[in-house]
Amino acid sequence: MTHFFIHNSFHSGDVILTRAVIQAVRMSFPGVKITLECEEVSAYLWQDLDLAILLYQGCEYKGTEPTPNCPDDAIFVNMWFGVFDDILKLYGMTYQNNVHAFNRQMYQHRLNHKYLLPIPIHTPTINFFGQTDNEIEVRENSILVENGEVFSNQSYFYLNEHLKQIASDFPQLNFYCSAPPKFQAKNIVDCSGMNLKQLSQMGDKCIGLLMKGSAINAACQTEINRYKPRCIVGWDLAEKLWDNLENPVVYAKNYAELQQWLGKIVEDISLSTGEAKNANILVRMESIFQTASASKENDNLQDKILIVSHKEKQCGVQQYGLNIAKTLEKSTKYCFVYAECSCSEDLLESVKKLKPVAIIYNYHPLTLSWVNPSILQSINVPHIGIIHEVTQRIADVSNDSLFQYHIAPDPTLELKNPIVFKTGRVVLPYRNNHKLPEIVTIGSFGFGLEGKGFEKVIATVQQEYDEALIRLHIPFATFADADGSQAVAIAKRCQQAIVKPGIKLSLSHDFLTQEQLLDFLAQNTLNAFFYERYDNRGISSTIDHALAVKRPIAITKSNMFRHIVSAKPSICIEDSSLKQIVDNGIAPLMPFYNEWSEANFILDYERILAQVLEKPQKSHSQRYLNVGIPNVTSFNRILDDVARSQYQPIIDQLFALVPEMMVRKIPAANIQQAFILDTVQKFASQFVTPKILCVGSYEDSAAAALKQIGYHLEEIDPAINCDLNVYFQKPSTIKGSYDIIFSTSVIEHVENDELFTIQIAELLAPGGVAILTCDYNDQYQPGDRIPGVDFRLYTQKDFKQRLLPLLKNCVLPDVPQWDCPNPDFIYEGCRYTFATFVFQKNKL
Repeated sequence: MTHFFIHNSFHSGDVILTRAVIQAVRMSFPGVKITLECEEVSAYLWQDLDLAILLYQGCEYKGTEPTPNCPDDAIFVNMWFGVFDDILKLYGMTYQNNVHAFNRQMYQHRLNHKYLLPIPIHTPTINFFGQTDNEIEVRENSILVENGEVFSNQSYFYLNEHLKQIASDFPQLNFYCSAPPKFQAKNIVDCSGMNLKQLSQMGDKCIGLLMKGSAINAACQTEINRYKPRCIVGWDLAEKLWDNLENPVVYAKNYAELQQWLGKIVEDISLSTGEAKNANILVRMESIFQTASASKENDNLQDKILIVSHKEKQCGVQQYGLNIAKTLEKSTKYCFVYAECSCSEDLLESVKKLKPVAIIYNYHPLTLSWVNPSILQSINVPHIGIIHEVTQRIADVSNDSLFQYHIAPDPTLELKNPIVFKTGRVVLPYRNNHKLPEIVTIGSFGFGLEGKGFEKVIATVQQEYDEALIRLHIPFATFADADGSQAVAIAKRCQQAIVKPGIKLSLSHDFLTQEQLLDFLAQNTLNAFFYERYDNRGISSTIDHALAVKRPIAITKSNMFRHIVSAKPSICIEDSSLKQIVDNGIAPLMPFYNEWSEANFILDYERILAQVLEKPQKSHSQRYLNVGIPNVTSFNRILDDVARSQYQPIIDQLFALVPEMMVRKIPAANIQQAFILDTVQKFASQFVTPKILCVGSYEDSAAAALKQIGYHLEEIDPAINCDLNVYFQKPSTIKGSYDIIFSTSVIEHVENDELFTIQIAELLAPGGVAILTCDYNDQYQPGDRIPGVDFRLYTQKDFKQRLLPLLKNCVLPDVPQWDCPNPDFIYEGCRYTFATFVFQKNKL
């Protein structure tokens, strides 16, 4: 069995953030053994991971050689942020640093062919499993303050000295201080006796985080805090901090900037009507949600999006609409406002009041039956309908007879219909503070409709256990079982199915609020959903709730669970027993927590709306740095000494942007990255918010430079996640969605280059551009000597006669200039040069 020995002997913040890598290792390499090593003072920060922990004795260890505790057969991994200077300088104290450091050590161990971690686009969050000893009460409108002295003097701001002024200037707020406060006031609370896990729980209940960038800031990197206002005062180091792309940290250099940040929070929680509080703060009660949404009409965000749903609450469709509205309200790009409408008059009144630029309908024919084409035609904005009961066939044949566009919340769909978009699911923020029950407790819930498999849950539990508690919550469905007759009948059959004296059954029918439902699920050892096959149904939202509470989940291979059947080890009862699924814990579910975060869900909707609205980007010139070479007339060309001279300013730019990476490169080969950097920017300027994919991003200086400039890239590479073919086959990959795909000197290393280019073409959106470079010699014949890492050298014949005809609806954007009688590059005794292959997909 593979044994990872993961070490971190630096301060507690490093130890906390290492949790993300530990979880990634458990998720990516199921079945491996993991031992952890840290100082005794930090051991409690890993205890809930249920892994062996050894205590390190000695000074803070910075090396990659095994420590004395490490067994001979184990793979030693040091997860301190500063293990590699170049990685620390490039990525700072971020998750990307952790993953690159892990992967580099796998290369050092010569295990890169087996153990490389993927790098997600969005930063994962830190979650402590289980609960603290006592429930922590926090006042309304509270800020968690990291006011103590910090490690390595990384902050020059003496926050403790300003507490008196802060408390006086902002009496509306309460300040919970992690260290003994220097001053006393009614709104200053001393929390210095709490440990980091307790402070993390407190931070989850606060509305803002005032930090100095040390361990408490790390402990508060939880999912529930992802979108909360966060301010780092006096940060005095060059390295970046753990951050979220979707909600950048505010760095305050002085008290005036801190005042401005706190003032914005006070402004957000002050409502002119005095009816509700915390309008733009993440933690809010459901009862004030509509008031909070309405208050956003005065938000400074320019574009308002109306979300229309119905009022009847005992309905899964209504609950889904409420959930996504709460999530989308956290968007920083659009102002989403939720409205419950019972008729066309309600809709027209909301439109008149809000003046939205688009309307999203949480649509089901039974719940919004009054919506019809004549009403929508009278409102001159894009109309977008959510398809709840979506299948591949329904998505493919959907038309614009009612809605102009459709959103399908099904990440498994293949997008073949240009008016249908898909999104991932969304895991709701929830902190599970419930202890595991002493007796095995299996829970399930759902409306009382046939095929939900409640009786199968009873049978399976009795087959595996002699003593257990089964908890079933079966409410009445407003639109399908209003009188509850079906729910009651199912409950009766379940009661009659109990035959073992040690198996107890608890039944309930009352409709629960979302918080109550999550609490119900959180108190179970495992939650089971044993639906029948249901081939022509959409995805069940029960899993969204079950994922939120971070308890093991057991399912059948129902089509309604098609989005999670890929979990490894399997959570399907056809493959694994309940006992096995309980023993595996939530490790099989970790990919879904990362992929279906609120941040990713918001990004999905923002991208969809950007395409629907086709809105020009006002700050385009500020967003992208112009380093382009003027008067470029050829994109399909030879990259020889002439090109090196022409692109020398871009090569210089690469050295300025990513110097550590560039010194590792072959100087004569840098022309390829220079061409890529310049050409990507030229084509990017034609798009509002270009969606860009880099194929082969590991150690690609062009990709690293583009990120330094400010572009957002999606990256794939076998060294960090997967190759193109694996990525293309993933259900979550959106075909026909990328504006730019670039790949620097990769294609010659791919055995099936025809499939490689076909997949790139299929990933391109209409009007999208693929930019490739390759090893090239127009005189090359199969059998000629080539570099050992290449499958071939390319010729004009390859481009024109073999590859280009395979690329449907794609053309060259220029007349190619691929003549090169005298190649000028020599490597491994082979003479060749470099060429570019740039093609564009036709617009619709």
